[in-house]
Amino acid sequence: MHTMDWSVFLPYIVLLTYSPGPNTTLAATSGNLYGFKKSLPVVFGMNAGFLLIMLLSGTFTALFAALLPRVLPVLRWVGAAYILWLAWAVARRGAGGQGENAGAEPAGFLTGVLLQFVNVKVVLMGITTFSTFIAPTQPGVAESAGFAVLITLCCLCSLLSWAAFGAALQKLFSRYSRAVNLTLAAFLVYCAMKVLTV
Repeated sequence: MHTMDWSVFLPYIVLLTYSPGPNTTLAATSGNLYGFKKSLPVVFGMNAGFLLIMLLSGTFTALFAALLPRVLPVLRWVGAAYILWLAWAVARRGAGGQGENAGAEPAGFLTGVLLQFVNVKVVLMGITTFSTFIAPTQPGVAESAGFAVLITLCCLCSLLSWAAFGAALQKLFSRYSRAVNLTLAAFLVYCAMKVLTV
């Protein structure tokens, strides 16, 4: 049985959860378009879905590792299609939090949850984290769940930070809304292309 190397594990989790990807881009975009408070449902939805993926990864790491070669190609295409749909939705938005977006509804809790099941970054993170760092310590069910909650709390901090970042720059972004939305959409397209090449 191995012991957890926290000096490697914690930076790994922080870097993965804070690095740009579909979740962080959606959080920043929602914060920019609708403000921090209205972004909370999708942020909490993403976090709830993230927790489910982490719990499933902790429970079924060996099974997922065996099934991954068969499921990953389909998951990549579904995930890429969903991310491209998000990019299209972001690109066609108007000014952040003003004008045509004032009456528009932000993404909701369920959208955030469902995104996690097609987000290849999150699925691979769960499998990699549990198989590389956690499984060698031979944790029990409670310990695995504890790790899942710890990783999810880090994810929540990341998503709240990205949503706050988007909201804080809302006035600046609204002056350059078309360029900002196209940039965010382009980043989502980049994420979709990366999903297909993982």
